[in-house]
Amino acid sequence: MDSPGSAGTPSATALLFRANALLDAKRPGDAIALLLQLASRDPGNAQTLCLLSLAYLQVGQPEEALAAADSAAAATPAAEWPHRLRSSALVKLGMVNEALAAASVAVALAPNLPECRILLAEAQIANGRLDEARAAAEQARSLAPDRPGGHVMLSMVAAQTGRWAEVEDHARAALALDPEDTAALNNLGVALQKLGHRREAVHYLGTASRLDPRNPLYKTNAVRAASRYWGPAVLALLVAVQFVTGDVALGFGLAATGIAGWVIVSLTRGSGPGTWRGSLERWTHRGSARTDPRASPELMSALRKERRSLAEGSRSVQRLLLIAVAAALALFLGSAFVVQAAASKRGAGDVALNALAAAGCAAVAFLMFRLALRPGGRRR
Repeated sequence: MDSPGSAGTPSATALLFRANALLDAKRPGDAIALLLQLASRDPGNAQTLCLLSLAYLQVGQPEEALAAADSAAAATPAAEWPHRLRSSALVKLGMVNEALAAASVAVALAPNLPECRILLAEAQIANGRLDEARAAAEQARSLAPDRPGGHVMLSMVAAQTGRWAEVEDHARAALALDPEDTAALNNLGVALQKLGHRREAVHYLGTASRLDPRNPLYKTNAVRAASRYWGPAVLALLVAVQFVTGDVALGFGLAATGIAGWVIVSLTRGSGPGTWRGSLERWTHRGSARTDPRASPELMSALRKERRSLAEGSRSVQRLLLIAVAAALALFLGSAFVVQAAASKRGAGDVALNALAAAGCAAVAFLMFRLALRPGGRRR
């Protein structure tokens, strides 16, 4: 039994409770510092190592999470939790075959634990085995019908094939069980965005980002949805201001800039089914195989690596295009403002209005281009 140390040092059990509380409070950085202290006292404590791995996953450090989970698995080979954590870390590292193996071990050790089935479904999605992933998610829902995890994973599976109405149904079912499930909120927001309900999508994606501000995916999705919903309205307002104040030339210029931005975004993103699937992978941050599901895992992994190497070349071109567009916008808006300010006969108020319109339009347009052309994060 743990007992307080000298000079009132808290016991290991008390520190573990404290670490759990920090993780529940979305303070994984503080939990890591505390768990490292515990691990230095007892390097072979599997519970400490599992909590440390979970904390590293929450802060986006999968390499450290994998190392801690490996140590926990070595300390307690018969426990399923270390293998679940290993699967999560391996998926984030793009080692999808190893992740599937780790998830399968966890299911073998605890076949009736829904969390094991959920991690198995996640690994199968990463490997492109969507039918098997759906079966695993259905099993997770059957094992725990009062928990949202099964519905969330079913929405993930449906998203891989663009069945957005089904994604919405499963995400809403998950939120009925837990209104603050951030994965369900994010998936529902993405589905609503795809179904054309942009205002509602902004609400759900913003809520997910607010509840889990450390998750870069949620933040990216929320900003992207907000920019697509509000960006055209702001640009239209700025154009209207220019026409009302009599600056017809600048108004037409701003309108042309907005149209040019839409055209450039459309051209760089493309319009084929493959492009939409690529967008889906960036939104869900999952990644799906685009090969024959009967192909071997080794072949699928090799094809994924080849696609990643080919994508690197196109990213440099997109960055150059972004720089060129931003420079052209800055030159146009800056010169237009200087001309209007010099020709203004209505004093400082007219100059300030033109400055505000120019700066606002530049910011909105730049954000639109940046979000459209930014890389979608690490591919799996």
